[in-house]
Amino acid sequence: MSWSARLIRSGTRIIVLMAMALAGMWLVFSRPMIAEHKKLKIPPMIGAPELKEYVQTLCFDFAPRDFQHPDNLFRAADYIREQFERSGAKVEEQAYEAQENQYKNVIAQYGPDSPSVIIIGAHYDTIVGTPGADDNASGVAGLLALADLFSNISFTSRVILAAYVLEEPPFFTTDLMGSVVHARALKAQKVDVKLMICFEMIGHFSDEPASQQFPVPFFKFYYPTTGSFIGIVDRLFSRQ
Repeated sequence: MSWSARLIRSGTRIIVLMAMALAGMWLVFSRPMIAEHKKLKIPPMIGAPELKEYVQTLCFDFAPRDFQHPDNLFRAADYIREQFERSGAKVEEQAYEAQENQYKNVIAQYGPDSPSVIIIGAHYDTIVGTPGADDNASGVAGLLALADLFSNISFTSRVILAAYVLEEPPFFTTDLMGSVVHARALKAQKVDVKLMICFEMIGHFSDEPASQQFPVPFFKFYYPTTGSFIGIVDRLFSRQ
């Protein structure tokens, strides 16, 4: 085989390998849907006015909602509990102490007390000095909207809506995060958690070009650069 033929062959292999690598990265990052959409049942929609009301109530009536204002956090938790109870949920509070103050998660359960559970959560506290409209009153609004929908659903297994406290600094990444407290309690009870979905900052929207940035520059080749979508982040092999 001539030198030029070997060079062409090697170049072809490199191109094929690069194409395979790019295709693999596209599958990993873009995660195209394979499910048959015709079989999916679309639930009733919640209107924008209801979502806006939830966000405004949290941001104005219970502000500030940071760890330095536990009284406001208690009031916000009571408001969330009231909304959960209106939907017919079985509601409990998970109280605990941090830095000599009392805080609490609000846990709403729907369906029978089955051994396995699906959990949907969001935190209702904010970073110090912010009203937390997007981070994370928008996530809590999502929970309350689901609660409204769940009031008309008959469940065959357990579903939990969880409103967490102390997810922001200085408690972020510590054992005092509300989600950690809840997770450890579930583990101690040997609850089989089939799925956990976290609503985090789902309220920001922009239809301006180049309004969406990413922590890793090459993500822009796989995701839209207009911030008019909600991103789903999961473990690579948890898609099913």
